[in-house]
Amino acid sequence: MKTCLFTTETTHHAYFTRRLLERFPATEAICELSQKSGPQKICGFEKQRDSWEADAWFQGKPSLISSMVPTLQVRSINDRMVLEHLEANRPDVVVVFGTGVLEAAVLAKGPKHILNLHGGDPEEYRGLDSHLWAIYEKRFSGLVSTLHRVDPGIDTGEIVEQMNLPCKKNMQLFQLRSLNTEACVGMAINALRKISSCGDVSSFPQRRKGRYLSAMPQEIKEKCPAIFSEYTAGIPG
Repeated sequence: MKTCLFTTETTHHAYFTRRLLERFPATEAICELSQKSGPQKICGFEKQRDSWEADAWFQGKPSLISSMVPTLQVRSINDRMVLEHLEANRPDVVVVFGTGVLEAAVLAKGPKHILNLHGGDPEEYRGLDSHLWAIYEKRFSGLVSTLHRVDPGIDTGEIVEQMNLPCKKNMQLFQLRSLNTEACVGMAINALRKISSCGDVSSFPQRRKGRYLSAMPQEIKEKCPAIFSEYTAGIPG
């Protein structure tokens, strides 16, 4: 079975790719380049997160998806090159992890199975920084990961699988993305196994349409580590 990963070149996506390759070696990637220009401010916990993930998964060494699988680099996941690549390579499944919204032309050219990994509960939070918005609003039931089908909406497709993130006592916010990534690995492998063996994977419609939220402003994001630490301090040991 041929799998195409739509993603970006980051440490946690590189780890996801490596884990996917262990079970599905016929994997290729299309990596969307960052649309941000100029120096970007990042929070302290984000610096810790990037360093911690690199040490935990790659012994602190550089890790590139393009060094693991055949990779097409594009400015936008909706570029004409993506359409041409899908036409030429005809993957059986597309797994989306961390790109922009797919436009109608890509959906039409892609295979039957186009699945998206969303860090959050789309019935509560759609769009960007869903886990951070859930933390800021102290709605910790929103700390879940979701695999859903891609439809013309934004995070509105039928749900294939959903997992609660098993936060542990005194866990810090910089560790949350790795927990989400591990959940995404498990859900993606489960779905790909079913498609490979049965030709399809079951899914169910979302009950409601969650709020669409854009990227969290810096001044709000900086409040999240303390809120999360207070929450995990109360988790039974």
